[in-house]
Amino acid sequence: MYRWVTDVPRRIAGQISAMVEDLPLDSEEQTRLQHYLAFLLLGVPTMLAFGIYNCLRSNWVLGGVVFSMNLSLVLAWFLLKRLQSGVWLYRINSLFFGGTLLFLVVIGGDGGSKAMWLFTFPLVAFFLLSTVEGLVWTVAMFLAAGGLFWMPHLGFAKHAYSGEFTSRFMAVYFIVSVLACWFETLRQHYRKGMDAEHQRLLAERSALQEALSQVRQLSGLLHICASCKKVRDDQGYWTQIESYIRDRSEAEFSHSLCPDCGEELYPGMLGKSRKLL
Repeated sequence: MYRWVTDVPRRIAGQISAMVEDLPLDSEEQTRLQHYLAFLLLGVPTMLAFGIYNCLRSNWVLGGVVFSMNLSLVLAWFLLKRLQSGVWLYRINSLFFGGTLLFLVVIGGDGGSKAMWLFTFPLVAFFLLSTVEGLVWTVAMFLAAGGLFWMPHLGFAKHAYSGEFTSRFMAVYFIVSVLACWFETLRQHYRKGMDAEHQRLLAERSALQEALSQVRQLSGLLHICASCKKVRDDQGYWTQIESYIRDRSEAEFSHSLCPDCGEELYPGMLGKSRKLL
């Protein structure tokens, strides 16, 4: 049971990565798109069920808003796969999503339960829009929600929240926002470290390939003449062994005489104690 519980999220994460890693995007955009796909896989079925539930209860306005949000998320996915940078689509979807959440705050629901969806916004803002911009969006949503909670007259009917509910809600929203900001900061820190390490490994690999390209080795069976010591090459030509080795390696030859040949050619003139002339 434990293995099944741990394997399923790992396989889902692997499938999400596989759907994104082949796209012509840089590593940061791929990470954002992976986050977006995770939100899509979790959010669309949930909001679809939520929209159907509200339609069955004749809440047509809320159901229509939720279905429109679902449609925008799916359409954005197909567009994001074709863009080098999807930051403006993330912003548009965040704006639409934030507006939907504020609409839920206005409606309230049973005991203000619909306002709980607002807790998801910091995750979306930080994971899709980076730390700084995500913080701006999160604070803006915090202020907007606070206005809806505490200002009694806004020109339209809204759910009446108790002071205790709003205080606890905003405290939890603040905690969720801090955690989301912290996790995104850590992710970016480790991402930069991984990118630097990747560049270092690429540089080492390039240097190693360059070094290996300068090393030329001889291997295999060589056909050498037993008399003149010429070597037959791949084309069937017989060449001097010095030329054969020099053309296929980095070695150079300097001619001299070994002691035995020196004694044979110049008897008595070269001492055998000399190993190399």
